Amino acid sequence: MKYFGYGLFLLCLLSCSGSRNSRSPEIKEEIPLSVLNAKGIAAYSENYKQSYFHILPYLFFNEKDQFIKTQGDYYHLKYPSNQQINIMPGYFREYRNYRRVLIVLISNDHPVSNIPLRDLPITVTSGKFGDLSRGKLWGSKKINEQSQSILFYKELDIKDNAALLEQISEDVITVKIENETYLFLNPEYHPSE
Repeated sequence: MKYFGYGLFLLCLLSCSGSRNSRSPEIKEEIPLSVLNAKGIAAYSENYKQSYFHILPYLFFNEKDQFIKTQGDYYHLKYPSNQQINIMPGYFREYRNYRRVLIVLISNDHPVSNIPLRDLPITVTSGKFGDLSRGKLWGSKKINEQSQSILFYKELDIKDNAALLEQISEDVITVKIENETYLFLNPEYHPSE
């Protein structure tokens, strides 16, 4: 019995000392907002990578002068007919019941706008992962109705943080609402690319 305990201890010690196969992710440096803005790109904040790897917020490409400002995690954007819209794009390790998921949340800027979002054709597509699906919203039914909030999601098969950065590299999310298009760049984007 004494040898059995000793053998079990050695087996455990050897199996726990094995090397891990996970790689360290190579995160590119955050780009100063002044540099991003000069290239027509908006970020949530100066420290837009501060929540890696729980949240990877995508950057807004302001090629059509649609950007107004950021509001929390949303990009506050222009929509035709003097309307305004809020869009929140990004990768989330967890978002409600979803795990390892691209999320795009779209809503009216209530009470400024009254766009009938739920009645409009909307597509959300990732250049790398394809179309995102409509999902179920949680929270206040009244607020969701007033803002016409719509959730789009795409669960990703990601094994570790290094794989995540590799997979989102060069990704662009395109949100099309009727005839208006909004482009969002992956957070590892660099202006030299």
